[in-house]
Amino acid sequence: MDYFVPLMTVNLVLSLVAFPLRMRAMRGSILRPRVVQVITWLAILSWVPTVILLWIAYETLHPGLGPFVLLAAGGWVALWSIPFMRGLRYRASITIRRPPEEVFDFMTDPSKWSRFTRTLVAQQLDAGPMKVGSIIASTAFVGGQSLDGREVVIEYQRPSTFALQLRGVSEVLTERTSITRSDGGVTVSVTFHTTGSFSAALMGARLNKWSLQKLMRKTKEGELGRLKEILEVEDAA
Repeated sequence: MDYFVPLMTVNLVLSLVAFPLRMRAMRGSILRPRVVQVITWLAILSWVPTVILLWIAYETLHPGLGPFVLLAAGGWVALWSIPFMRGLRYRASITIRRPPEEVFDFMTDPSKWSRFTRTLVAQQLDAGPMKVGSIIASTAFVGGQSLDGREVVIEYQRPSTFALQLRGVSEVLTERTSITRSDGGVTVSVTFHTTGSFSAALMGARLNKWSLQKLMRKTKEGELGRLKEILEVEDAA
C-alpha cells in the first residue's frame, strides 16, 4: 500500500493534463491528436494498479468487499462502452418569416456567423461559392476562451440543406441544418450529433451528458432566435 499515494498523484496529474489538451484539440491544438490520445490512455491505464490496490485494501480491511471494487470498475467500463451513453445530440428549430433562399444564403455565409452565433470570426478557405468539401476556419468563444477550428462542409443543397463537420481528437461532431417552407416563411431545424470517444468517457467526460445536451440546445435556440430577429427585423427594415 506504500505505492497508493504516488499512484493517485500520477492519476490526478495525467487527468489534469489530458482534459485541457483534449479540449484544445477539439478546435485546434499545437499537439498532434495522437499525442493527446496517448496522454489520455496513460491517464486511464494508471488507474488499473490503483483499482488493484483498492481491491487488496478492501479485502484486507473488510474481507468479502474486495470483489465489489472490481465489480464497480467493470460496471464503469461497461457503461461507457455503450455508444448511446457517450453520445451528445440535440435538435432545435424556429420559424422565420423570410424566403428560404434568403435564410439559406445568410446562414451559409461565414462572414455573417458572428452576428448570431458564438463564432467570433469565420472565413471560407477555398475560393468560389460554398460547396461540399469547402473548409471554414473559425474562432469561437467557448467556456470563457477563444478556440480555433476548421469545419468541413459535408452537405450543401441550396436552399434546403447544409451540414458541417468538425473532427476532434477521436470523435466527429456533425451539425445539419434543414430549411423547409411553412406558412408565411420557413422552418429552420438544426440537429447536432457526436459520439464521444471511449477513452474520454472513461475519464468522466460524459458525466454531465444530460445537462450538457440541455445547455447546448438552449444555446442553439438562442442563436436561432437571434437569427430570426436579424432577418425579420434588422435586415428587413
